[in-house]
Amino acid sequence: MKIAIDVTPILPGGECGGVKQLVMELIRGFGERASLDTFVLMTSFYNDEIFREYEKYGIRRICIRKESPERLPTLWGRVANRARMKIKSYFGHGVLRENDISVLFCPMTAPTYHETGIPTVSIVCDLQHLYYPTFFSAAELGHRNNFYSQFKKRVDYVISISEYTKKSIVEKLSFPDGKVFSIPICVQSRLAIPSPELTASVLGEFSLTGKKYCIYPANLWPHKNHKILFTAFNMFTKQYLNYDLHLVLTGAKIENNKIIDDAVKQMDLGEKIHFMGYLAEDELSAIWHGSHFLIFPSLFEGFGIPLVEAMMYGKPILASNVTSIPEVAGNAAIYFDPRKPDEIVDALRKLLENEEVYNNLVNNGQRQIRNFNFNDMVDQYIAVLHRAGGHK
Repeated sequence: MKIAIDVTPILPGGECGGVKQLVMELIRGFGERASLDTFVLMTSFYNDEIFREYEKYGIRRICIRKESPERLPTLWGRVANRARMKIKSYFGHGVLRENDISVLFCPMTAPTYHETGIPTVSIVCDLQHLYYPTFFSAAELGHRNNFYSQFKKRVDYVISISEYTKKSIVEKLSFPDGKVFSIPICVQSRLAIPSPELTASVLGEFSLTGKKYCIYPANLWPHKNHKILFTAFNMFTKQYLNYDLHLVLTGAKIENNKIIDDAVKQMDLGEKIHFMGYLAEDELSAIWHGSHFLIFPSLFEGFGIPLVEAMMYGKPILASNVTSIPEVAGNAAIYFDPRKPDEIVDALRKLLENEEVYNNLVNNGQRQIRNFNFNDMVDQYIAVLHRAGGHK
C-alpha cells in the first residue's frame, strides 16, 4: 500500500510542541516496521531538509509547497494554498492521484490535501478550544470551529492520543465511535541518557551545577498555566527556605513572554527561575537527567509527553489532576488542582520532605512506562492505515 504523510505544517524549532517529535518517531517506525508499504512525505520549502534522514528507509519526499522562503505561511496564506489544492483535486489532478496514493495520513490533523475517493486518516491531539475558548482570539476560534465542521466531512478515521481525547472527539464532534482509535504516545528515542561528562558540561553552561531543580518542559502557551505555577513557586520558596529549590523552564517562546517575564520580576524570582528556551536534544536530555522531579501544572492536555519522559529518566511527577494527565501518569504522580496554588505548594512539600514518597513514585513510574511501547504504537498506527486502505 502507498501511504502519503502530510508533514507540510511542521515548522523548524519547537513551535509545534511535542506533536512534532511524535511525527518524527512515527515516520522512523514506519520505515523500520512497515516494509511491505511505501511511504511518501509531503513536505514544504521550510521543512524539506528536516526529513532527509528518512531516505535511508526508502521514504521519498515530495516538496509540494514551494513559496518564497523569505517568510513562513500566515493563516490566510494557508487558507489560499488549501483553496488552490481543492481546485486541483476537483478536476482530478491532485497530488495524491498523481502519485498513486492509497491512503492520506495527516498527523498534524488538517486534511489539507484530501482528495475525494482516497481515504484520509488524521491525528487529533486535543479539542482545547472547546474547553478553553478564552485562550484563543475570536478569529482563531472561528477558524477552528469552521475547520472541525469541514474536518468531519473529509476524514474517514481519527487517531486520538489518549482515551480522554477519544471521548472528547466522539462527544464534541459527534464522530462515530467505531472510527476513532486511541493510541498512546510511546517513550521517544530522541532523548537518550546523557553521559556524565555531557550532563556536567550542560549544567555548567546554564549555571545549574549543584542546584536542586524541578523541570517544566512546555511552550509558554496559556493552558500551560505558568502564572499559577509562579505564584505557587513563590509561596513555596518564601515558606520553605531550607529546600533552596529552583525551577527550570524549557520550550519555545511565544507572544505573551512579557506577561510571563513581568510576573517573575514582580515576585522577585529571577534567581530561582531559569528560562532555557528551545534546547537541542542533547542539551534537553542533560537538563532532564540533572533534574530532581517534573512539575506539570497544565490546565489541558491531550496526552502530556513530558510525563512519559519523566518516567524514562526515573523522575517523580507532580501534576495536574485534569484531562488526560492522570490517565498517562497513573500512580507515578502526586496530583493537585492546577487552579489552586496552595495545593501545588503542598505537593512540593510532600515530595521534598519524604524520601520514601519520592522513591515510590520513581518505582511506580518504571511500572507505568511499560504501557508506552514504541513497537506497539507503530503497529497500531499501521493497522489503522491498513484498515482505511481496505487491507485486513
